[in-house]
Amino acid sequence: MKNEQLSTILGHNHYVINKNLEGITQKESMICTSAGENKINWLLGHIVASRDTLLDQLGIDPAMNDETYSIYERTTEKFNNDNASDISTLLSLYNSSQKNIIKALESYEVKDANDLNQLCAMIFHETYHAGQLGMKRRLIGKEVLK
Repeated sequence: MKNEQLSTILGHNHYVINKNLEGITQKESMICTSAGENKINWLLGHIVASRDTLLDQLGIDPAMNDETYSIYERTTEKFNNDNASDISTLLSLYNSSQKNIIKALESYEVKDANDLNQLCAMIFHETYHAGQLGMKRRLIGKEVLK
């Protein structure tokens, strides 16, 4: 797999994530549709936090500061209504990281199979959560966008 292909997948994710978040307010991003499920806000914040690992691998500064990162990392234990970032801020961080990642991939040289596997795993992880955003959009009563 070449960097161009990775960029293509990230481009599809970028489109899907932005489409699924279109018209979502901060209040809607904090709706809990059922016990134990993640809110839209946490999902997007987690995607951005996870991208920081990808940014680091590509030699780019993280999108989030340490405090915000700790709220959205792997577990949701620190995340709550009081410390959640604004959904528009998270989307801005996500979109900014997209530009940085795509630019970095243009010149990034994959070191070995493990390096490529890590890139692929991070992108797959993002794709998984992008799909969850689509499902959550419908569960909070928003129309499906095409």
